[in-house]
Amino acid sequence: CLYKIFRNERPDLEEKRIELTKMQGEYNLRLYNLQKKLLSVLNEAQGGLLDDERIISTLKQLNEQSIEISSKVEDSKNHLVVVNSSLDFYQPFATTCSLLYFLLQDLHALNNLYHYSLNFFFDIFNSVFVEVAPCSNNDDTIHLDTLVIVLLRKLVERV
Repeated sequence: CLYKIFRNERPDLEEKRIELTKMQGEYNLRLYNLQKKLLSVLNEAQGGLLDDERIISTLKQLNEQSIEISSKVEDSKNHLVVVNSSLDFYQPFATTCSLLYFLLQDLHALNNLYHYSLNFFFDIFNSVFVEVAPCSNNDDTIHLDTLVIVLLRKLVERV
């Protein structure tokens, strides 16, 4: 639920989160390839390592690239922390949604007619975002309360 909420409420940050996660994977792959290249160059070395100019220049180049990539990885981690803090704002609503879904699942203990699928719940869940406009700032707890109230109202109407 959390990522569906985030996608509906803050699509800009969701796109940024996906992009940052993708970039981190690409940076880690580039670091891995640099390590493989270093091992390959060291494996092909003949004679003394410090006497081979090709090894020295390759080591310098790999060191510069790894420092640059490590810096980019650190920057993307910092940006991801900011995005995840925005994600944390919606955690209480996501928890409420999960509890409500499992409550729906337990209703069949009262009567066998009460069987609801996850798709049924998500239909109601998605209709909440059609009715309630996205939050303009990230500190509006009134907005979260409104989302919960609308979700509860829609559940009562449909169940």
